[in-house]
Amino acid sequence: MNLYKIDKLIGSGGFSRVYLTKNTKSGRVIICKQLTRGDTENEVKTLTTLNGIVTPKLVAYDEKSIYMEFVPGVNLDEFFTKNDDIESKVGALYKVACAMSFIHRCGYAHRDLKLKNVMYDAELRQVKIIDLGSACHYKSKHRAGCGFTTSYVSPEFIKKTIKDYRSMDVFAFASMLSKAYTKKSLFGNTKQLTKKGVEKNIINRDFVELPIKKRAIKLIKNLTLPEAKRPTFDDILDDLLVLESFPVTVAIVGDRYSSMSLKPLIKADLKTLHPDSTVCTTRTKGIERIASKLVRKIHLLLVEFDDFSNCDMIWVYHTDIICSQRSRAIVEDFYQRKASIIYIINDKRRSRFSGNFDDI
Repeated sequence: MNLYKIDKLIGSGGFSRVYLTKNTKSGRVIICKQLTRGDTENEVKTLTTLNGIVTPKLVAYDEKSIYMEFVPGVNLDEFFTKNDDIESKVGALYKVACAMSFIHRCGYAHRDLKLKNVMYDAELRQVKIIDLGSACHYKSKHRAGCGFTTSYVSPEFIKKTIKDYRSMDVFAFASMLSKAYTKKSLFGNTKQLTKKGVEKNIINRDFVELPIKKRAIKLIKNLTLPEAKRPTFDDILDDLLVLESFPVTVAIVGDRYSSMSLKPLIKADLKTLHPDSTVCTTRTKGIERIASKLVRKIHLLLVEFDDFSNCDMIWVYHTDIICSQRSRAIVEDFYQRKASIIYIINDKRRSRFSGNFDDI
């Protein structure tokens, strides 16, 4: 396309090369991914469906090239290499789990999830999942075109017995979590073993030694259980919350809320995750801000409906769902368009919203 001028090569792989590119009219910097094998149809379809919510926004495409928005930040492999703070690394993985939960909710599996395929802006705590050339519908029988990485691949894919491709992403997340703690692959790597040796370790679930806390080891082992027993990313989010201390932003929705009525509910709900938590409320520029002094650093924002920038969770109170069509519409809209996890609060309990109001 004459509208775009390629500047420089910034990455390459087995299936493509990635270039920094500029729009010759607007001067806007974007990314051009040129395929060396296959065509762009599958990745374009996936990017269109996910609509730039947790992936780069699609700008244009042709048979061999995909033009996408430029995503600031660094890939997680680089971030983990330069950063020894485990809290910030697990916090970044929490955002990855939010993004993957959304991708799975949309019916897709990535199939090549790894640290290098996640871009992370540490200042804004935002992630974008990249390189979706291997992505497919989670029940697809199309095995070809899956450019997996050996140290992340699941045993059921190696044995060709996989039933749900989303399980590959969960298994890969175990390796990402291992590298957050140890900077090493979970099952060894091809610098120490042959590719077949790594695959044998994966099939046998033969971990390398993990000198890390027991709770982290337990989570990693759960993520590598047989396919049918493996948790979902929604389950993983709850586990990550109590694994390390990192900031989480919660937006609270409701037409009928007030700081006085919410305070005991919020406090009771937080106590289930954080027994030592305390909650106080303050008012700033017309927006209620609930400041919390917590062991796990939970940051709560009581915000208006249109002010949900980069929230990790959205809490909606059951009475507002019953009494307000507006609240119901907002919840449905967020379920379709945001990677935030939505919880319905009822009688001091929290339940995850799964897309159906009949279930709450």
